[in-house]
Amino acid sequence: MKNTIQKTAIMNALMALDHPTADEVYECVHNEFPSISKATVYRILNRISEEGEILHLQIPDGADRFDTTLCAHHHLKCNKCGKVCDVDVPELDGIEKRIKEENGFSIGGYRLVFSGLCSDCIFKKSD
Repeated sequence: MKNTIQKTAIMNALMALDHPTADEVYECVHNEFPSISKATVYRILNRISEEGEILHLQIPDGADRFDTTLCAHHHLKCNKCGKVCDVDVPELDGIEKRIKEENGFSIGGYRLVFSGLCSDCIFKKSD
């Protein structure tokens, strides 16, 4: 996809926001470019995720999110506030190779989302 003003604005919004939904990206871009439509934002997000420039995260029991971190990593999702963030799980490094060696199954990819409560919601709960 060629770089357009709209794509640049969307990429800037993605960099500024942490694992945003398409609606959050739209709101951010719309503030700067009021004439941009929601359909345009959704179309560009889908295209740049299909082209591998960003990750499209399907979050169980929540809205899909977008991520600019392309290296292999996993996510945490708070069941109360909906926050999504990256988590490093070094114990899973090389899991695809181990599964192939032990089971003869070639994994093409996977994404892991842990769900629970973030530290902010745990703190609020104990108040």
